[in-house]
Amino acid sequence: MTSGRVDSEERQITRKPSGSVKDILLPSFALSLVLFGLIVVLLGRDKLVGYSALAIGGLCALLVFDYYLYRKGRPGSVSLALFLLFVLLLLSVVVRLLLFRYETPDSYLISAWYSHIKSQGGFLALRGDFSDYPPLFLYVLSVLTFIPVSSLYGIKLFSVVFDYVAGWWAYRLVRLKYPSGLIPVAAFFAVVFAPTVVVNGSLWGQSDAVYTSFLLASLYFMVGLSRDAKRGLHNHGVYLALIMFGVAFSFKPHAVFFILPLVFLYLSNRARWYQFILVPFVYFLTVMPNYFIGKPLGKLLLFYPGQIDKMSQLSVTAPSIYQLLPFNSQGTLLYPASLLFCIVLIISFSFLFLYKRVIFSQHNVIKVAMVSLLVVPYFLPGMHERYFFSADVMAIIFAFYFPRFWYLPIVVGGISLLSYAEFLTGQRVFSYQVLALAMGVVVVVVVRDFLVSSVFIGANSRDRSGDE
Repeated sequence: MTSGRVDSEERQITRKPSGSVKDILLPSFALSLVLFGLIVVLLGRDKLVGYSALAIGGLCALLVFDYYLYRKGRPGSVSLALFLLFVLLLLSVVVRLLLFRYETPDSYLISAWYSHIKSQGGFLALRGDFSDYPPLFLYVLSVLTFIPVSSLYGIKLFSVVFDYVAGWWAYRLVRLKYPSGLIPVAAFFAVVFAPTVVVNGSLWGQSDAVYTSFLLASLYFMVGLSRDAKRGLHNHGVYLALIMFGVAFSFKPHAVFFILPLVFLYLSNRARWYQFILVPFVYFLTVMPNYFIGKPLGKLLLFYPGQIDKMSQLSVTAPSIYQLLPFNSQGTLLYPASLLFCIVLIISFSFLFLYKRVIFSQHNVIKVAMVSLLVVPYFLPGMHERYFFSADVMAIIFAFYFPRFWYLPIVVGGISLLSYAEFLTGQRVFSYQVLALAMGVVVVVVVRDFLVSSVFIGANSRDRSGDE
């Protein structure tokens, strides 16, 4: 008798989804048609937009179909949560597509490089000196010339892909702290929907999400080392962290903002000096294709130092400390002194790591990364408004690790977004001095927290690992 009741209950639980074809197809078709029509009307009938709209509409139809079957077969909140996650993902794509048609001075410039490469036969054009971007970026641009989409859409599409890569690494980093539940997923969507992340690639046509993604990957492997009981000297995580940083640095020199976690890695005896040779080696590998097609090796190896020689302003529309000075636009003589000051600041942090014996823990690695991505661009001369992009993303991860700093991504991202305004719209919302002062307050808050919790008090507290 009991067995028959169990069998009956099992049949009820495993019953097949039911429902008429009309109930399934009508909502799917209606939702797909509305979404497809909305995108095409707003963006025009460009090939990329048309195909994207078709793909989104079709996926939306599948989602409605799947949701219907799930509800009929096994009602529950899990199905609804999954459905909502897919809807958020689609919404993030739609938001970006809506911005693809807009052009900025930077996208005009990159499109001009694209046209030059295409007119010169692709990769062979890289022998010339027509761009101030590193070879790795130009390889990507060369590949895009062979794809049948407009230069504007191709450039933006490449950048947008890495919005989601950055979100993925944010998800993985937060998952190290919260192994179960939806908090890591929330971190992914917080990055994907962050205003500066959306604007940077899909509107501006910039690719700061690319090097930031590799920096997050490097950070992920460093945090993994802090959780590993073994020393990192023979752990593949050391090599992966350095390789990821090498790729980030090869794509854009802004990766140097991540210098403090690397110093922390070395001074904590988690990596040997010779392992850091991987970083220049990765850069060397990325420039070799350009050398083989005829560009002088000396120019390629000294590409970044040559860029420094072209700089003279202490700050270029960045909310950095030099906006507070009255002679920012004529900082030629002060530029080397400012650069030296930033180097001294980095060395000072290095002494703290070494002599205060800061523990290489999961939370301390996250804190050092946040400090580095804020302090270095704030005090380094010659910065643009976009150079706090990595800090914008890192602030989101930081807030998930330390919930009491929930406001940090709002403030840092807000300051960055406001600093974008003049370049993108021609109108200044707040003066750069106000934004620089606000960012300075953020820097003080983050550095103070690190010093108090990890260097001075934290070193002798019951939580010696630095975790909170």
